Amino acid sequence: MGIKQINIRNFKSLQNVTIDFDRENYDIQCIIGKNGTGKSNILDAISYFYKMSQNDFVSVENHTDSYNKYIQSMQIEFLYDLDMQVKLNSNNYLDMMIMELFPYLQNNKILLRLTQYKDGKIEWYPFEKKIRKNLSKLFPIYMIDTRFITLEDWSIIWDIVGELSISNLKKADEKVNSKLDEIFDEIYGEKYSKSLNKIETIFNNENISINRNNYNERFKNALYTRLGGSEFLSNNNKIDYYSDGTNSLKYIKLIIQLASLLSDTGWKNPLIIIDEPEIGLHPQYIDELVECLYECNSLRVNTLLTTHSTNLITSLIKIQLKVGLKRVFIKSNYTKLENIKDIVEVNDKFLISNKETECYFANGILFVEGTTEMQLFQYPRLRELYKFIKYGKFFSCDSNDASLRLIHPNNNKYNLPFIVLVDMDKVLNYNVKKKRFSPKPNNTTNPLYSKEIIQSQKLLYYDLKKKKKLSTHNKYNYIIKSLKKCTFEQNKDVFWLNNHVYNNLRVLTKEYCLNYNVYPVSTTIEGCIINKDNYDVVMEWFLTFLKQTDVIRLELLLGYSNDMSYKLTVFRLILNGKLDNLMTLEEAHKCKLVTSEFVREINYFNKIVGDKTSGWIISFLDFYFTNYIDKIKSNEKLLNFKKNFRELAFVLQLVQDMVKSNYNE
Repeated sequence: MGIKQINIRNFKSLQNVTIDFDRENYDIQCIIGKNGTGKSNILDAISYFYKMSQNDFVSVENHTDSYNKYIQSMQIEFLYDLDMQVKLNSNNYLDMMIMELFPYLQNNKILLRLTQYKDGKIEWYPFEKKIRKNLSKLFPIYMIDTRFITLEDWSIIWDIVGELSISNLKKADEKVNSKLDEIFDEIYGEKYSKSLNKIETIFNNENISINRNNYNERFKNALYTRLGGSEFLSNNNKIDYYSDGTNSLKYIKLIIQLASLLSDTGWKNPLIIIDEPEIGLHPQYIDELVECLYECNSLRVNTLLTTHSTNLITSLIKIQLKVGLKRVFIKSNYTKLENIKDIVEVNDKFLISNKETECYFANGILFVEGTTEMQLFQYPRLRELYKFIKYGKFFSCDSNDASLRLIHPNNNKYNLPFIVLVDMDKVLNYNVKKKRFSPKPNNTTNPLYSKEIIQSQKLLYYDLKKKKKLSTHNKYNYIIKSLKKCTFEQNKDVFWLNNHVYNNLRVLTKEYCLNYNVYPVSTTIEGCIINKDNYDVVMEWFLTFLKQTDVIRLELLLGYSNDMSYKLTVFRLILNGKLDNLMTLEEAHKCKLVTSEFVREINYFNKIVGDKTSGWIISFLDFYFTNYIDKIKSNEKLLNFKKNFRELAFVLQLVQDMVKSNYNE
């Protein structure tokens, strides 16, 4: 099993961080997160622990939490699992090492703890340096920082080979030397023995000796001799002949393969840490690296990756490796590490793309339904008014709940602020015969329907002292009663809704759903843009691309009723929106709620505007900003926008506040 768990407390920004190497459920552990969240501090703590395990008591480096002045020490703990060594080992030398560890073993596990105080003093448990030395031999760590690899100097690969392959000599020194002399005399002739004698004489005169107990070095030199040298060539070319990306890939793959194949030989359980392996790698190389990780997966080797790469995460998931994803983030000045629930269904793994994995790195996510919303929220001029929304992630589900389910923070159990923006028809459904609205069946995006949410309300929103349910559940009950009780008449003469009960129901539904990070707009996103506060602007913009004959035709269509709700419904339908009862024009026509003549007129103007992907939103916003925002003072721009787009401004402010709360760069 190797290293089973690492606990870090009060080391720099790491107040309390735990990394579990759960090999029963995961092949690889992967830490993801933005710059500045503490990934480097985690690696520094691991590296510092192993560095200090070779030293005694005092360090000039002080890594204790500096934010809280009352913290006087930091701790790093490694829990090692020696199950394989104890049960399967056949190496006498390792048996001796394990016997030295035996007094501290519990269920074949041993805890090694480093405590360092602010004055630099270090305490170890267990105290004996030999314990630390034995553990570092049995559980070596190989840390690869791809930013600082000296690609022309691959000597570390030979160190890994020596460390993993051998523990001690099979024969005594005298016999080893005798056999080597015999072989080298035969290969090199008398020059070998003459040179050896002269070297030994000089060393003796200067009181210089060779450390014969460095078995790793001796084995490494034996390999040099057998393989003909230590310099690496690739396709008979020197390493510096190739690009940094090519060399980086070869370097990492060599270490992964050697660690996997040689760890059995030396009865070792190494931990390979690769910091941002994607640096300098072409996407195809990333796939090749992941393929290597998959093929070399071994229970004897633990692997920890840190990454910013959506390509890498996507490739890891798709290749069927069981990846323990851990998201790192800052909260109250401290680094937090949380597990992201793995995607266990095989079919789901193949649905994952970079589009989904990008969300893991976001400051906040706004889930939207489709193209229209994506065009709207990525419009540059809006980002001038709401500066923080550019740091959020806008995820288009394309009306596909399966896509939303894959990446939804509640499903994947990671702590990231999010809002699901939906049209009201995702929450409420209109029944023409009963003339009533009802909750639309949808567990993913409809809090009014979700059985899990409704059940939790009964438990969480109850005041035990006053013995009454609190506001959220009361609101739910009121909405449900209203839906069952109230009817909303629509017909071909009056196919829009404009009454107090309906408007109040929509407001309460939005307030209720927002408690569960779902915001249903009043009708559709088109209804957010086309509203009573900017009707004159919409009309002015629309007339800019109509012929005179079309203007007259539009006036006749709008003249059917003086009710503003009717006029807004007309424009909303022309721009591919829906009626107040949340039905499309075609659906309403089938139910005889609108006349064929009305449908014909709407479709006529719809062809002029185009479908949802035609870019009418960009055209309208360009017109609005040019004529109504650019001509006023800077300090009045946002206020004017809010007056013309009340609901849209509310949504944008929600997104801005969400992202800003999680923004720490």
